[in-house]
Amino acid sequence: MTSPSAVGRANGSVFGQLVRFALVGGVGTALYVGLFWVFALWMSSQAANIVSWVIATVVGNLIHRRFTYGVSGAHLRGMDGVVTFVTALAELGASSLLLAVFEGASSVEQGGLVVLGTIVGGLLRFVLNYWWFRRTEPALAPAT
Repeated sequence: MTSPSAVGRANGSVFGQLVRFALVGGVGTALYVGLFWVFALWMSSQAANIVSWVIATVVGNLIHRRFTYGVSGAHLRGMDGVVTFVTALAELGASSLLLAVFEGASSVEQGGLVVLGTIVGGLLRFVLNYWWFRRTEPALAPAT
């Protein structure tokens, strides 16, 4: 028998988790790009990128934690948050770099760059998060 906090931690196939990660990531990316376009009306593209990334990352991490990785208990909640936030920095770094390289891009092109950065960073993020949640799976509780 497993402990209640172990239930759901990285359960299922890698493919199943990748599909769930992509679905949640698609919703998060849509939120990210939508917020980016709105904020870019009032601030620089880099500032809009950071603000929209923070909001989309918080929402996405909450959904990923529950839906993609099945984490619902308090077990390692703090460390899970740190790991997912740090891996999310890959997305911010990739999109920020692309926006800096293509500084004169139109609004639509900038949105595409944010999506591309999110895809590149998201793949890295999936691999690192998958490894983390597998690595930290709680030990099985003794049978009673």
